[in-house]
Amino acid sequence: MRRLLAPLSHFINCHGAEVDPHFYGQRGSSYPIAMASGDVAAGVKRNTIIAAECCYGAQLFDPQQAGNVFPICNSYLDAGAIAFLGSTTIAYGPGSGNGSADLLTQYFLINALAGSSFGRAFLEARQKFVLGQKMEDPVNVKTLAQFILLADPSLQPCRDVGPEAGTDAKVVDDDAARKTRRVGLVAAGHAAAHSSGFPGKHLRRPPRALHDLVRKLARKRGMRIRDIRSFQVVGGANYGLEMKARGVEEKVVMVMDHRPAPASGGKRKSKILPQTRILVAHAHDNRVTEIVEYFRR
Repeated sequence: MRRLLAPLSHFINCHGAEVDPHFYGQRGSSYPIAMASGDVAAGVKRNTIIAAECCYGAQLFDPQQAGNVFPICNSYLDAGAIAFLGSTTIAYGPGSGNGSADLLTQYFLINALAGSSFGRAFLEARQKFVLGQKMEDPVNVKTLAQFILLADPSLQPCRDVGPEAGTDAKVVDDDAARKTRRVGLVAAGHAAAHSSGFPGKHLRRPPRALHDLVRKLARKRGMRIRDIRSFQVVGGANYGLEMKARGVEEKVVMVMDHRPAPASGGKRKSKILPQTRILVAHAHDNRVTEIVEYFRR
């Protein structure tokens, strides 16, 4: 474990659980412990940067609730890590490829290693995520809200590797450059909001044919339909104008299949975690245009 913790940047793609100082791997339906809070305390180096896409990776809980053991994120910071990006609740990603938690954590780490301050790295990661994903998808909205940065946002952990990196420091006014950069970031934030769709009000009487079709698709994938909800899609200024101009009505239907972990007694080196799957169906004028399936991280 010490060898794995030696690098100064960590990207963690494991499972996590609520009020639990462990991260878990997966072997079939069993989840062996991959990392424990004690491992971090003993092996991590100072100035490490961490991006964790695990469920509850950045949940801050009372150690007394977990046998007087700190959360992994706290153990990292206590050992001298300078940034931890993680989720406070259940995080999701697709079964294949990258999406949701996979993307937001990647974007942050790439930006930080390229020379951005932690605050800018996270802001740019969020903006890129909004511009590149369908924000009318409730899972993407949840992803944007649940990930938090535990760090001093002003810290710049790496040298800037951009085109201006070699410029003479006596020529460039860093304060003016920072203000100019913030103008662009604020403008980009407004553009991202104006050009995105979002789930609006919950439809109490959704189109029956659309719901029946989505139920059929979910059952075909082996899902137990515990909860199904439909939302009217609303948009930012530009997105809303385009929907109105083209006479388009969009909806999103979300099916959740949550299966609690069975009770188990005794001490185990592995854990059986709850299973959560979400199917999101995007619809245009009540016709399905895209299906996305997410799994608990």
